Amino acid sequence: MPTLQNASPVDRWLKIVLVVVLVLTLGKAVNIAFDPMTRLANGDNDDILRFLQVKAWLEGQGWFDARMYRLLAPEGLDLHWSRYVDLGIAVLVLPLSAFLPLDAALGLGIVLWPTLLFVALVLLTVRTAQRTFGSLTAIIAVCAIVMWQPIGQNYFLPTRIDHHNIQILLTTAMVFTLIFPGRKAVLGIVGGALAGFSLAIGLELLLTIALTGVVLALRAVFGREAQSTQFLAFCAAFAVSAALFFAGQNAPQVWTVSRCDVLSVPYLALTAMGSGVAVIYTLFARRIAFVGLRLGILVALSAGGVVLLLPLIEPCFSGPYGALPEDVKKVIYGSIIEARPALGPLLSGDKVTFIYIVPPLSAVLVTSGIWLWRTVTIEDRGGVQTRRLGTLLIFGWLGLLACLWQTRLILMGAAVYPLLVGVAVANLLELRKGKRASLATLGFIGVISTTLFAPTLQKASAFMSSGAPEGTSKAQRSADTCRDPDMLRSLSAIPSARIFAATNVTAPMMLVTEHIGLTGPYHRSPDAMADGIIPLYSDETTLRDALARTQADYLLLCRDATFWKDTGFATALAKGFVAQGLTPVDGLHEDLLLLAVDRTKTVD
Repeated sequence: MPTLQNASPVDRWLKIVLVVVLVLTLGKAVNIAFDPMTRLANGDNDDILRFLQVKAWLEGQGWFDARMYRLLAPEGLDLHWSRYVDLGIAVLVLPLSAFLPLDAALGLGIVLWPTLLFVALVLLTVRTAQRTFGSLTAIIAVCAIVMWQPIGQNYFLPTRIDHHNIQILLTTAMVFTLIFPGRKAVLGIVGGALAGFSLAIGLELLLTIALTGVVLALRAVFGREAQSTQFLAFCAAFAVSAALFFAGQNAPQVWTVSRCDVLSVPYLALTAMGSGVAVIYTLFARRIAFVGLRLGILVALSAGGVVLLLPLIEPCFSGPYGALPEDVKKVIYGSIIEARPALGPLLSGDKVTFIYIVPPLSAVLVTSGIWLWRTVTIEDRGGVQTRRLGTLLIFGWLGLLACLWQTRLILMGAAVYPLLVGVAVANLLELRKGKRASLATLGFIGVISTTLFAPTLQKASAFMSSGAPEGTSKAQRSADTCRDPDMLRSLSAIPSARIFAATNVTAPMMLVTEHIGLTGPYHRSPDAMADGIIPLYSDETTLRDALARTQADYLLLCRDATFWKDTGFATALAKGFVAQGLTPVDGLHEDLLLLAVDRTKTVD
């Protein structure tokens, strides 16, 4: 950045905005650091399980053993999560544990980890935006990072320690290597290594990584020789880093096992194939003068590789949920809004979908118009910034199209949305200076309102209309409202036992007590996924069968709650129905209903 002495007013404002954002980020972290466990217990199930996994590893569980033994004990549940996230958290926790008890050090570690990732994302975006589009774009991009709900108000909040935030950071850096000025070989190696690391952590952004390879491949065909160098460097670094990261987190005895939900043989084969295609193309085709022939060779090589690997990769086409029973799939897609296609909830006015989708949609539409105008304007055709914007838009449209399948797949374009907002607003302001005020002003207001203020207005509207958070009255209480850690700590009054509860109650219960959980939203156990929902809205026979099959000692319900259906057996129990073989336990929090299970009793 320019120094303060020679900085322009916009550069000075960028420094001010950056300092304000970093101070607010630090203040938020300090505030939560006083009681991180309450925030964690009231948060996402995956964050809680990640915390328990890190703790188990630091207490002696093996690096290659990622089972959660307190879930579905004694066998435990095999989680498909990467140890590298655990390692990042542990790097922060271990120095703190020299001065603090382990639990206290872990509490600070889960505040620091997402906070540092967010700071890195902000600095990365600022640096890239300023180098490629200018300081005004960087200012707006930083504001968009803070205000867009998935990034600024969700995945990067303190105690959010699941893998989504680090994946967003890694893929953002990877995509930025496509537009950042510099040596192509170095950019390719860095981008490929980031892609390999992201794939080792999780597969959610696999299409973003694949699209990066496609962009580089097309550049190699239509661009200069340096573009082929970046393509080759990316593919080679991707294949090598993916193999190294895979070997680092998997025991040798499972290296040949194919898994569709983690980096394993099918995906390693694809990275190796991509590297091979890049090598062959670079050696034999990049000097061919006829562009059409170069493109044909690249397509033929890629298609041949895919056909060769088809028997290996075809089982993974249906995704990690493909092998689940149909009734379990219905539970997943019916109970998780983010797992549904975005269009229906968006048109029906669902607030979560609105906050996720409308800001990036606005940014992509406006910047697509700007790119089109620049492309057809002779004076700007082929400009560096136009090409950079076109690259970003490819990823922006990927996220929007992917969310038509599942809302949460909007994250496939998360790397570029803040930067697109910055480009949109900066260009509209420039247009306004040129007397094209009408369209520019309308676009400016649209982007600003939807991207920066709509999430806040939505939350304020919901609060003003209800006067209090939803679901707090006993008349409206759902199966998931008894997650409060103070409630669940009262369960420590009984010895460690196997407790059957709704999916979203099991994780916080395991966090604040020593009890064993029997349900959870993890696809490697279809029974655990289904048991957390289906038996609780079904008839007596179904619920009792689930209690017997899981060998539950207790059934935990939220008193006076409705478990998805008013007519379910669990709802009747929660509202006071007395059933044989299910005996209430006294001495717990008044909002909890714990029933001791006598498995010798069956339905009359």
